[in-house]
Amino acid sequence: MRKKLSNLWFPTALSWLILGPILVALVDGIPAGAAMYGKPWPAVIVFVVCLLGILLLAYVLQRVTKTMIEKIEWRSVVIAFIAFLLNLLLQVAMDHFFPGRPNNQEIINQALKHLSGVNLVVFELSGIVIGPLIEEIVFRGWLVWATSKWYKVLQFILPTILFAWLHEPTRLVDWLTYGGMGALFMAVRFKTGKVQYSVMTHMGWNLFAVLA
Repeated sequence: MRKKLSNLWFPTALSWLILGPILVALVDGIPAGAAMYGKPWPAVIVFVVCLLGILLLAYVLQRVTKTMIEKIEWRSVVIAFIAFLLNLLLQVAMDHFFPGRPNNQEIINQALKHLSGVNLVVFELSGIVIGPLIEEIVFRGWLVWATSKWYKVLQFILPTILFAWLHEPTRLVDWLTYGGMGALFMAVRFKTGKVQYSVMTHMGWNLFAVLA
């Protein structure tokens, strides 16, 4: 299966570069939108359906590329944690030198103020679980695989730029914030060879952001 798909490397890469961000935007937005504007239990159902779809995509990624998951390697967990700390330092530096939150974060903060109960839980879990999973599986999983015949620098930069763009940057500092974050997640993916560790860093960061 991998050999057949690799023969279509250019159209496969192009397809993922175009359709990947669209898929991420939809899967990121649907459960969060259901939590913001819908009734509690339909929002839960939407969340579960999206999560099952993501897990299926992760399963296929593992079958095709063998890069999704492995038995936990503690050295790789340490790398993921170091990336988390570096991202924390990056965000502190950005807040110090360029005050003001990115537009994307402001929208999230406003939503959190107006939600409660089940809807609030679904919204927060969408950010902690759904977002990191779909973004890492697509940007650090499928896109890295699809561009595997390209230069390593393109493999690294293109998904990172798309990741930053998806977070709706409106200022240069927003590009630097999300671009730096995406670069750290990608560094974890390249260093460990597995998407699961960039997922750990990303989930850890989003959890920290919700609790902070």
